[in-house]
Amino acid sequence: MSQHYVAPRDIDDPWAGRARPSRLQFRALEVDGQIVPLLVTGNPRDGFTVANDIFQRERLVALRELDWPTVLVETSWTEDDL
Repeated sequence: MSQHYVAPRDIDDPWAGRARPSRLQFRALEVDGQIVPLLVTGNPRDGFTVANDIFQRERLVALRELDWPTVLVETSWTEDDL
């Protein structure tokens, strides 16, 4: 398990513009905050890319729109975690 706090704007999103979070997503983030990590690939030295999963991309968009300064990212996960 590898977790880090990074700024949402520093996470690469190759599918930008294809994900639109729901109001429910925004509310969940406001309640859960940084308890639930965003699944990403990469490492701190080279940067992170959001996982290839619509839910992860929606969360990233919502975090950016909420203007959060940092978010917890998880770099070690299995496909079952998606």
